[in-house]
Amino acid sequence: MISPHDIVASDKGIQILLTAYQSDGITILDVTGSTVTIRWALADGTVEERAMTIVDGPTGQVQYTFATDEIIAPVMEFEVTVVRPDGAEITSKGTFTLAVRSRLA
Repeated sequence: MISPHDIVASDKGIQILLTAYQSDGITILDVTGSTVTIRWALADGTVEERAMTIVDGPTGQVQYTFATDEIIAPVMEFEVTVVRPDGAEITSKGTFTLAVRSRLA
């Protein structure tokens, strides 16, 4: 199916899988032993922050499964932060955007 939207508001079990890179944008960041969080803003400006799951640390693979009430139309913009075991903090260079359409009535 071809759609201009990535997801539909109130869909269940939407997962995103991301690969973390060093600040050069080329070298994969080993996230073994790190804490990885995803943050996004709600319409009222409140920022939500949740822990991501490390799927494969050496290859930088992390994922997050959104709860039903976390999917917000029309657009979700989020960022990811990795806190390394040594305390170094690396946040995504830019934000990620998901287009979200409202469910039909």
